[in-house]
Amino acid sequence: MALDLVHSRENPEIRERSTGSRHSGEWSAILWPFSVPQAQLSPTATEDLIMRLPKTSLFSVLILLAFPDLLPSQTTYNLNYRYRDGYIVKVVGDQNKDGYTDLLVGHPEGAGRRGQLKLVSGKDMRELKTWDGASVGAQFGVSIAVGDMNGDKIKDYVVGAPGDNGGKGTFTVIDGKTLNLIGRGFGSAKGASFGSSIVLADVYPFFPDKKLDVVVAAPSFSTATLQNAGAIEIYDNKTLKRVGGFTGTSASDRYGTAIASNGDLDGKPGDEIVVTARGYYSSLSKCGGGYFDVISGGVWTMKRYGGPSRTCFGSSVLIDDVSGDKVKDIVIGTGFANGGGGAFVWEWDSKLKVPGYVSKFSFPRRGRNFGQNIIRVPDMNKDGLDDLGIASSDNVDFFSAKTYFKLGGIDRKAIRSIAAPGDIDKDGVQDYIVAGYDTSYPAGFTGEVGFWSTKKWSFTPADNYIIASRGGRVALDIDMGVKNQGAFYLVLGSMSGTSPGVKLGSVLFPLNIDNYSMIMTGLFNVSVR
Repeated sequence: MALDLVHSRENPEIRERSTGSRHSGEWSAILWPFSVPQAQLSPTATEDLIMRLPKTSLFSVLILLAFPDLLPSQTTYNLNYRYRDGYIVKVVGDQNKDGYTDLLVGHPEGAGRRGQLKLVSGKDMRELKTWDGASVGAQFGVSIAVGDMNGDKIKDYVVGAPGDNGGKGTFTVIDGKTLNLIGRGFGSAKGASFGSSIVLADVYPFFPDKKLDVVVAAPSFSTATLQNAGAIEIYDNKTLKRVGGFTGTSASDRYGTAIASNGDLDGKPGDEIVVTARGYYSSLSKCGGGYFDVISGGVWTMKRYGGPSRTCFGSSVLIDDVSGDKVKDIVIGTGFANGGGGAFVWEWDSKLKVPGYVSKFSFPRRGRNFGQNIIRVPDMNKDGLDDLGIASSDNVDFFSAKTYFKLGGIDRKAIRSIAAPGDIDKDGVQDYIVAGYDTSYPAGFTGEVGFWSTKKWSFTPADNYIIASRGGRVALDIDMGVKNQGAFYLVLGSMSGTSPGVKLGSVLFPLNIDNYSMIMTGLFNVSVR
């Protein structure tokens, strides 16, 4: 069933198959039945079970029954909510202490192309704070790092802006407690893509203070003789001044394509940093190789670990104990645009103090740049290990960390970042965030942060914004179950948001009553079919 609510400047109207979103932004609406209790809005248990069953052939079902351990079922995911205007996402925990996980959303094209960072409430997607880039074309928000830089046990934010500072790039540090700007660090070379990736790490021996320093990638950095060799730069925690760095040794290395740190690997003071060099991509030569190395104790280990040529090896990097043996692994994604994708795993050798190659797991091509992002996700198949999410430009697939069997996937075009925020809406089911570039609808927005879950909401807005000055349409699918068809419903809307809402009896309606709400009270008796 679908209902359409069309808003125009002259007259709102309701008719069959037009739409309204229940959530905030510049407009919101909720739909409520006159005669059906709230508890009955979800489908019955049987309907819900049938809805969640994977659509599979009889042959596949027989295989599953015969070999349940070899062919795990794949889970279906539902897009339950879209937050507009951003496509870089970082989970920051409960910043405003309301019991819900909050998010940082970067929108490099926002604020008149200066770029924008938003702190967004996980409870109602309300924007708690917004920061704008310093100059047009700054791309502020293209990268985000999170960690406690000042020792107050609250995570601070570091935001990259490769186009700022006359094209030399900057990073900005924001205090996670006060949400005030602490300071900025500056790149030195124009066009180096300084700030395209950032990590925080205690880079000893530069600063043996057990505080996080700022490591910034500049993969397009060029020397006098080496074009696009790439570099990483290290900045002091306190002064935000450059104190060191490392550069690619060959032209087109693009050293600093991806960088990661996850604490200590070798038992010595300070954190290790893994840096990849994907190689320069072109449609003719593809990526010309690829490697990674390890910065240990602020010193290059003098060894590079290469992958197969022409695969864009080094497109992404993850450091975590994937196998569950209490030893951290290094996972490198390939992200090749025109072929299969996958990842290579190195396990840190605690005796030799170097990574040792363990295994490769690769998959049939699922989309462009498959392997461009890799994250850990909560244990999906209940085997005791957190699993893996691997993204291409067009989809995210989930894989068992133990067997590498596929556990399900999400299809979405133009993916830029993915995250696993946990059960963000507190419905007992893990949620996943897939964010990407999107100009499809409505006009004026260039990004979308989608919230996906195995549990389908009864309310499922396809979009959550209507521009009040221009009008527009928002699609809303409502799964009420067969027995609730033909009931009469009232659609209520608000142009002033969803919080704090209004309470009628024991029910909290997530919208603020305004003139728009009063107009819509006369548009009742909408039949759902």
